[in-house]
Amino acid sequence: MLVQLDDDLVAQLDRRAANEKVSRSELIRRAVAAHLRDLDWEEQDRIAVESYTRVPEDETGLPPWTDD
Repeated sequence: MLVQLDDDLVAQLDRRAANEKVSRSELIRRAVAAHLRDLDWEEQDRIAVESYTRVPEDETGLPPWTDD
């Protein structure tokens, strides 16, 4: 896989990789993995909001199908 980056971004990556004592490739792998996890969390948040919009909690704070 080939990814094109501008010189400034490469310099930032190199500085950060040196500080963390990892390779540039490792730093990029970590960044991509973190970004994908964040996207997964955003999707789960969207699903939760959508479900509460469809079936809101009642005044007790419980979903309508509970008996408590």
